[in-house]
Amino acid sequence: MNTDNDRILQTAHAALAVGISLVPIRGDGSKRPAIAWKPFQERLPTPREVDAWFRRPGLWGLALVTGQVSGHLIAIDFDDEAAFLAWMARLRQDQRLHILYEEIACGYEERTPKGGRHLLLRCLPRSPIGRSQVLARSHQGDVLVETREEGAIIIVAPSAGSVHPTGRPYILLRGGVDSIRTIDPVQLEEIFHSLRVLDKRGAPNCTQPSILPTAGPRGPLQLAENRPGDLFNRDPQVTWESILLPKGWELVRTVSGEGYWRHPGKRGPHYSATTNHGGDGKLHVFSTSAPLPPGSYSRFAAYALLYHGGNFQAAAKALKQRYRSFPPAE
Repeated sequence: MNTDNDRILQTAHAALAVGISLVPIRGDGSKRPAIAWKPFQERLPTPREVDAWFRRPGLWGLALVTGQVSGHLIAIDFDDEAAFLAWMARLRQDQRLHILYEEIACGYEERTPKGGRHLLLRCLPRSPIGRSQVLARSHQGDVLVETREEGAIIIVAPSAGSVHPTGRPYILLRGGVDSIRTIDPVQLEEIFHSLRVLDKRGAPNCTQPSILPTAGPRGPLQLAENRPGDLFNRDPQVTWESILLPKGWELVRTVSGEGYWRHPGKRGPHYSATTNHGGDGKLHVFSTSAPLPPGSYSRFAAYALLYHGGNFQAAAKALKQRYRSFPPAE
């Protein structure tokens, strides 16, 4: 058996010792399991099975099975280094979040063959654990950051050589399979939120429905920027405080113009949403128990959802009456 397989076998046994399920990966660049691996989504392999897998001739990679079988193991997968560095830039603006990242990274952080990152963590109590999800995409729709959760696998170091199509290795930077950290669900949602704001696509379902000018029988085209929702978004008298505070939201703190909010009924030091991240003027909700679903919202979208039950036409009608009498100052 070659040296690479020796190291993989040692890592596999170390993972098994701390309750992590695992499977061998083909050495042909396909990144696919070398066995029928569905049973190991529900049970750990035996030491004898692990020996049989990795003592076979040839090159093999190692993947950990994420989800409940591995003690609620979750992997955060950055597609490339640019996505990871963009997240690092955000963390530098939030000391508490940066400390949480450091705690996770000290438990397990590795560099992928494409230059991205894997962070491994456990989350308890969390039952049932969620399915894998894409947290951020590029303008073109390419995945920037995603998770591996229930029923998924993540290829890890010291997998190398032809295990990955590039021929480059997975490199462990910090920690190891026996030092993966455990965080609570609130901390996990804060991490997920900080990653969702990297999404370049915006939230198309949370904006004013039509962006086209409209024509009426009595007059010329109405420019999009003069619609009630657009006037509301530009109105200097409309602040996030004026929208959220009357609905029971609590402003926890403001850092460099970015507001950190708790939703109604939430207690403790953690927050549910932020406003004006990077000066974008939007509300970014990440808590699944907030009155608004996770996503990014303009002022008008939040107003329509919170005050008119998501009826954008009713919200626009109400604002039309408002701005007919009191046009916003420019």
